[in-house]
Amino acid sequence: MVSDHLGDDDEWRWVKGFVKETGLPVTLVATSAGAYEGDKMFNIAEESRREGMDIRPQMAGRPTGVLQGLQSNFHIFIAHPTYVEKIAHLPLAEKVAMMSRPEIRAALLSEESGIRNPILGANIDELLARVFPLGDRPDYEPDREQSVTGLAEAAGVSPTEMMYDLLVRDGGTELFYQPLGGYQTYNFDFFRKNLQHANVLFGLSDGGAHCGVIADAGMPTFIITHWARDRKKGDGFPLEFLVRKLSSDTARAYGLKDRGELRPGLLADINIIDFDNLRLFRPEAVHDLPAGGKRLVQRVEGYRYTIKSGEVTFDNGAFTGALPGTLVRGGREAVILEKAA
Repeated sequence: MVSDHLGDDDEWRWVKGFVKETGLPVTLVATSAGAYEGDKMFNIAEESRREGMDIRPQMAGRPTGVLQGLQSNFHIFIAHPTYVEKIAHLPLAEKVAMMSRPEIRAALLSEESGIRNPILGANIDELLARVFPLGDRPDYEPDREQSVTGLAEAAGVSPTEMMYDLLVRDGGTELFYQPLGGYQTYNFDFFRKNLQHANVLFGLSDGGAHCGVIADAGMPTFIITHWARDRKKGDGFPLEFLVRKLSSDTARAYGLKDRGELRPGLLADINIIDFDNLRLFRPEAVHDLPAGGKRLVQRVEGYRYTIKSGEVTFDNGAFTGALPGTLVRGGREAVILEKAA
């Protein structure tokens, strides 16, 4: 289930009533900011566990959010009259050239946005205090000083001026991470508390929907690099715990009993990883959808081999041409191969 109202107690009661009535397992995705306040997510997971209900809240490894930028489908100037009339239709290089002109910069900075959407918030300076340039080595747990507003304060300029200048930097390739919930304290302590709960599933690795503003298909790679190796703002997790949550715990939650572990008789689905050199790059736009449609993708290094059902499908990131996968149906029982007597 996906709900915009899981911050409301009435919604949680409805979900629990549904589970009791049907006897079915339920996994939940919360899209409302209220669900990420206080201990609400943790408490519902713990209450469900104590009462024997199979309710699995899904939690991302970091706050879900949007990516702003000239490569993205969204940034704070996108509905300004000058942008709409003179810039929006141009290719990226021409956008950058136009926005680098002093008179265009002055015009855009003097105009009010035409956007009337909660994503911008009521105060642009407050919004930009939680918008962060990613750089080539993305940091998804930054300090306020690394936000657009923080950088503006250090430089003695307005946040909108700083955002404008960062947008056109590096040929317009910079992207800006805007967490949409759970980052009021500028750390991931909320996520760490919830991710360790036995009923919480690792999820929300969005790689298809909203593909012009979201690039979260790299979430599993982020989880094992940030939480097992790179986190500096607090405790992480053991690598073994993260691998289990991403693999066997997820498989069991969806009734796929033929995968998720390394043992005889199960599908040989394996990643061989150079853990020390595993890294994510800044997302980038590619135009490979039908009719030249755009999506944001995120490259990764460090997967030495990806093996599906015993066949190597990717060798050091290069596709081998092997396609051993088949349609996955729910409730797959493993056929354990037993040694002949």
